[in-house]
Amino acid sequence: MALGPIDIAVFTVILGISVFIGVYIAYKDRKNSSMDNYFLGGRSMNSIVIGISLMVTNSSSANFISVPAEVYIVGTEYFWASITACLALVPIAVYFVPAFRRVNTLSKYEYLELRFSKSLRNISASLGVLTGIFYTGLVIYATAATLRTVVDISINWCIVITAAICIFYTTLGGVKAVMWTDAAQFLVMIAGLLALFIKGIMVVGGFQNFNSALIRGGRHTLTKFDYGVLGRVSPLARMFGGFWGTIVTDGTSQQSIQRYQSSRTTSQARRASYVTMVTGSIVSVAFTAIGLVCYALYESCDPIASGEIDTIDQLIPYTALNLFNGIPGVTGLYFAAIASAALSTVSSLINSTAINVVEDFLCSFWKRLRKSQSLKVTIGKISVAILGFMSMTIAIVTSYSSSNIFQLTYTITSITLGPTTGLFIMGFFIPKTNAKGATLAFVISVAFGVFMFVGHEFLKDTYQDAILPTYTYGCLYDNITKVTNATASMELITTSSQGPEHSTIQNLYNLNFNMHGVILMAGTVILGYPLSLVTGAADPTICDPKLFVPIVDNKRLPASVRKFFRFGVPEEDEWDNRSQNSTTILEDKM
Repeated sequence: MALGPIDIAVFTVILGISVFIGVYIAYKDRKNSSMDNYFLGGRSMNSIVIGISLMVTNSSSANFISVPAEVYIVGTEYFWASITACLALVPIAVYFVPAFRRVNTLSKYEYLELRFSKSLRNISASLGVLTGIFYTGLVIYATAATLRTVVDISINWCIVITAAICIFYTTLGGVKAVMWTDAAQFLVMIAGLLALFIKGIMVVGGFQNFNSALIRGGRHTLTKFDYGVLGRVSPLARMFGGFWGTIVTDGTSQQSIQRYQSSRTTSQARRASYVTMVTGSIVSVAFTAIGLVCYALYESCDPIASGEIDTIDQLIPYTALNLFNGIPGVTGLYFAAIASAALSTVSSLINSTAINVVEDFLCSFWKRLRKSQSLKVTIGKISVAILGFMSMTIAIVTSYSSSNIFQLTYTITSITLGPTTGLFIMGFFIPKTNAKGATLAFVISVAFGVFMFVGHEFLKDTYQDAILPTYTYGCLYDNITKVTNATASMELITTSSQGPEHSTIQNLYNLNFNMHGVILMAGTVILGYPLSLVTGAADPTICDPKLFVPIVDNKRLPASVRKFFRFGVPEEDEWDNRSQNSTTILEDKM
């Protein structure tokens, strides 16, 4: 089923707006060639725009497609991801935002050099850049796979077109173009999500029929904690995964730090994080609701088991085409919403990853680059183009894979993002952590993450991917054998007690993929502290207080209480006095 002329017009106009914004901002700022302007929007961006941009960046087309599909097979447990994400944004606003604003670095990995060592910065930045390229490629692929269902061109051409649009307006306009485009694309995303949800409820026959279908299908899994953390359906794992995922994406990711630094003040940056909380909750609940509506629509005839679609990732495009068939323009709007989500994520990722390439690698050996702002911007634009091309290549390679997008994205990115987040937690909150302890903990955690990924993908029990029951009794097909065989091949959950007893190693392989990042983050922190003590703990009394975050630092509390929670780190005033005295002594000696 292809898009009609009106749908194509709607789709083209919406994408054209993104390109226009990039061209307009590039023309407007053509005389300002500073890094602050290109990568930080001149540090003058509106907090609402920043908050919406960060949310849209994290709501990629992969989420647009894969989250409702995930909800379709696991039920209402996914609401925990929305709830815990809101909870995670509180410590982000209280601790992480002011910490990164205080350090005031363009690359987040520069903090790791200031706090620990140059080598740890290089290792973590290298893995971070590779992860960014890989994740961007997955997002491009997810978008192209969706567009392929409505356009008569190959998936590889869809990948090339999607990547080319992102590279074009991101290279021209920098982060200003990215964030203002994000704000416009947010409206398109909300319109598309609402259109699909409202039409789905109408077809199902109202909210009462909708809820009845969820009850019959056992989709009310929000409180099914007896499933533990080993199966695909796991409210507990979703809670931990939602909290950790938000700490990573909104607290310690390069794109989040880039946005917080682009605001005028720390208060505005905090306000932006609260905007992200509100808008993110709306979108996350919408994703979940659409997945549940899809189940109600296909309660009696699962499109996978019936052979209508090949994989779960095709569920949302298939549903949109069916629901909006015969309604001019709405199908184009929904697919434009998916494309908008992709453009936002891809443009943000390649822009922020370009910062890491320039600041963490090129500037370290290219002296002229360190001194010239205009040259930095030029090299930054070239880096954006190269990173976009590399991500496009990853997308083309991914098109030959049969893995579930949501699970594949989450498990692979967890390998690096989990340990890296652990480094920042140690750096901010545990003053005695030293460079050797942090580096050893990071390397061990990454290696353990690879071990977990390989085991989860290739050695886990098949029942650990079991989904909630789906049915085909309402399907009307001539080839009944096709339906029966498809249903028989599916793993379904029929009881909360899943599978036989296993060894600890096998249970580790069977662990719900949402737990991978949590374990790797916690493992880095748990290992880093004792390893630092063994290798000679850092002395908190001689550490720069700007690099630390006191857990409790309310000015209304007694000085003794505040001092206790600083764990030996001096106050900033005391540190500044020491620095001035040291400078005076050196000047006297000279």
